[in-house]
Amino acid sequence: MKIKLDHLAVTVREMKRSLEFYEGLLGMEQVGAHLLEGDTISRMCGKPSVRMQVVRLACPGTPDIQIDLQEYLEPAAKLADCKLGDVGNSHFCITVDDVDSTRKKLESHGVTFLGDTVYFDLEDAGQLSVVFFEDPDGYVLELVSYGKRDEQ
Repeated sequence: MKIKLDHLAVTVREMKRSLEFYEGLLGMEQVGAHLLEGDTISRMCGKPSVRMQVVRLACPGTPDIQIDLQEYLEPAAKLADCKLGDVGNSHFCITVDDVDSTRKKLESHGVTFLGDTVYFDLEDAGQLSVVFFEDPDGYVLELVSYGKRDEQ
């Protein structure tokens, strides 16, 4: 079996709000949008009467790895309470030039961070800066940057 990552999917409560976050704040680019409904999508999801708005995004630096924002219009989606470290939780990581300055920018827009930014010295990757944060629906994302950081 030969595999290749096609896309990641994030279920969102309100598409407009999520697009403001993922496109407006994080800088991802919309590469497609469609409404999925009918028997085929319902059978695929294993739920009756599914209507789902999907917007596909790409990061400018990695256009081949895309993210689908999925808003279930029917049936209404329930809020999951799975958190970082819980079985069933997932997250994806975004590489930025500087975690510290990106964190400040995101915090100024009300983004919630889960903990401190931490710094690792790794033999094979050099210095690594890492922090976790949440999207508007509580989905966890990770910021990472490689290289020397400015000492505060």
